[in-house]
This record gives sequence, structure tokens and C-alpha cells, in this order.
Amino acid sequence: MKHIFPSGNYLDIHHDPKVRDVLLILPGGGYLFASDREGQPVAEAFSDIGMHTAVFHYRENKLKYPTIFQEGAQVIRWLKSQSFVERVFVMGFSAGGHYAAMLLNLCAKDLAGGVLAYPVITTDLKYRHLASFVNLMGLGVLKKELKLVSAELHITKKNPPVFLWTTADDNVVHVENTLMYASALKAKNIPFELHVFPTGPHGLSLANRHTPFEKVEPIEFEQEYQTIHLWVALAKTFLKRL
Repeated sequence: MKHIFPSGNYLDIHHDPKVRDVLLILPGGGYLFASDREGQPVAEAFSDIGMHTAVFHYRENKLKYPTIFQEGAQVIRWLKSQSFVERVFVMGFSAGGHYAAMLLNLCAKDLAGGVLAYPVITTDLKYRHLASFVNLMGLGVLKKELKLVSAELHITKKNPPVFLWTTADDNVVHVENTLMYASALKAKNIPFELHVFPTGPHGLSLANRHTPFEKVEPIEFEQEYQTIHLWVALAKTFLKRL
């Protein structure tokens, strides 16, 4: 099932008539595109935990702040209005992780939990992923405006539980992004589960043969990152507990 929003951005939804929770997946791509590697393969991998899945293709029309988050809230409300949906969970990768983190902050009452994979989080000069925020906010953004989208600064006591994972030596989005969000959750007494794998490049997605990097042999990719693929089972267990 495909649902198109007024902007032209759309959801790919996989569901049946049974009333169940839905997992809303937000691929990464630096707010420039929505990565195919972090979309449909992820939906298929999480299809066995008793949830419907929905992949949001949110960069067909490259909305900027604050419109993009207004649309995200609209997507969540639309999902909640569907007869087959009970609760909504959100999962985001990289810049999609930032999108998910902001929605967890802004739409806390409408979300039951979240999963953030190597997320962009902070606008702190030392750790920010500049390209993501340029694509989100445009050029010439003031420091005061950037703080509005620094996700760790806007967590409330109403935020739902979150599962986070990344690698310690991520050379694109610093590990501090994940650690800062986890620390902010702790400060508000929000339940969370955090996994930092010792080593691995940015953008691993499922870290298996279904999501290899371009020009990398799938089996070799899976063998090299098989320990990181453990995050999938850990996240499934986390979601089942909620």
C-alpha cells in the first residue's frame, strides 16, 4: 500500500487487516535523499515481530525546517488514524535518526518508542554532521536557530523509551551524537538501551548480505560485520518489551 502526502513524499506500507503496532522507518541520507539500503530491507527484517511496517520516503520533496517536522507529525497522526494501527513506533538511521529523534521529542504522546541507528543528533560545533543540518535548514543558519534542531536539547519527561546503537569509530557521525542523546534521556529518567560496537563504518544498516555497501560483495560484507548485525535481534527484543 502506498500513501502519498500533499508534498509528494510518501509511505510504503506493509500491513494486514489485523490491528497491530506499526514501525515507521526513516532511512538516512544526510537529509538529501532517503537511502534504499535503510528502507525496504529493514522493513523486511522487522516484519517478524508482529508489527506492520511503513517506510517514509521523505525527500521526494526536500522540505526544510520546520515544515519537515510538521509533515512528520502529520504522518504519525495519519498512521494512528488507520483501522489496522494500534501504536506507532519510529526507527531512524543517520539523518533519519535525527528526524526520528526530533519526532520522539515533538510527538512524544503519539509514539510508543523509538530505535535510533548511528543517529545525527547534535548541532554542537565539535560533533555535528554539518551537511545534514545545511540540507535541513539551508545555508547561513544562525547558532540560535541551530539549537532548535539539536535533538538532545528538546527531550521532555514525556518522551517514550528509545533503543540506540552506533560504532565507537564512526568517521561520519561522531559517537558523541548517540552518547549525548542517551545522556539527555537519562537526565529525564526516560528508559533507554544503548549499544556501542567497538568498530565499524557509518551506514551499516542491517550489517548483513541484504544491505552491503555499493561495489562490496554481499557475503564478504556480512562476514565482516556479522557481530554488528546483532543489533537487529537486540532491537527486536527491546521493541517486544514495550
